[in-house]
Amino acid sequence: MKKYLFAISLLLAVATATSACASIATKDGSNSSYISESESHVEESSLAIESQEESEIEDGSFSSEDEESTPETESYESENSESESESRMPESQPESQPESQPESQPESQPESEPESQPESQPESQPESQPESEPESKPETESSAPASTNFAHLLNQQDMDYHGYSTEVLDAYFDNALFTGDSVTNGLKLYIQNYEKTLFSGAVFHTAASYGFNNAVSPVTDASVHPIFRGAKKTIWQVADEIDTDIVIMGFGLNDFGYCNTSRIADCLDRIINNIYAVNPDMQIVILSSGYFTRNGEVCRPEMNDYRTNERQRSHNQFVLEYCNSRGLDYIDVTHCFSDEYGYLPANITLDDYCHPQLKQYTKWRDILYSYAANKLMGTYTNPSSMK
Repeated sequence: MKKYLFAISLLLAVATATSACASIATKDGSNSSYISESESHVEESSLAIESQEESEIEDGSFSSEDEESTPETESYESENSESESESRMPESQPESQPESQPESQPESQPESEPESQPESQPESQPESQPESEPESKPETESSAPASTNFAHLLNQQDMDYHGYSTEVLDAYFDNALFTGDSVTNGLKLYIQNYEKTLFSGAVFHTAASYGFNNAVSPVTDASVHPIFRGAKKTIWQVADEIDTDIVIMGFGLNDFGYCNTSRIADCLDRIINNIYAVNPDMQIVILSSGYFTRNGEVCRPEMNDYRTNERQRSHNQFVLEYCNSRGLDYIDVTHCFSDEYGYLPANITLDDYCHPQLKQYTKWRDILYSYAANKLMGTYTNPSSMK
């Protein structure tokens, strides 16, 4: 009997031990399964954070490339990239985190939000805004002076014939000498192509790149003096040869970007004195110099080349004051082509630079005819200002 009881107790002990081991194995297995699952969630969470950081780094490098782009596109692109990044952040993060993270792993949300948001916002927003806005504003103010309106100058030049016939007004310019640069040459081309009887008695002595500065340079094979009757000649040589009593000069586009006002004044003195040496009673008229389109402005400090409309306005104002000091007539043929902000509209040009389309020279015709009418009436006065 004792043997049976001992055997039964031994079997019970073995069964108890086996059950305990199975229980332990089950617990270890479940724990290891839980650990592996949590590790996989951590890895997925870290990969998600790394992918967000990589996307943020790529976004940051895109904005830095924009900052190295041209000044005009820089402010536009930086403003748009800022607005896009601000619009993307509220849309992408709240949609992805609340939907995926609470279902799979609620404990990873506090880990991803502090790591992704504080890193993305300080890197993208504070760096792009302070760097792009201060750089874009000066460029915008210099190239598009929205606060400076020149509408009051657009119609300052009279275009009324004051009752005179075109025959009488045209006869005023018989044997007149028109000399100047490529923009002044546009008047000659307009006559040749559209209105062949206009200023039919006038003489044109014009050339591309001609200006106050090189008009006083020696005549050589390489000089830009226009050819007249088979040879390059100075303004005063042509004036003497045709025996004119009126010289109309249209210079400036090839001068003010390179020469200071003292140099231009010296050139004007030499030209005018040489003309007066031919005829002391010569009537000398100076035309204002044209403006550039928005895309046509050039500012190259390394070449001392500042062909901007602001500099052009200063040049025209200086020449106007020079004419007033010497009793010369000055005609504004610039603002008839410009917009209210002082730019030459691109849609009326040949080249989106400084050369008006030929058909635009009807405005020059009307201004010059009106000038002749006012001279015949004794009422012509120079413009009050060019700025």
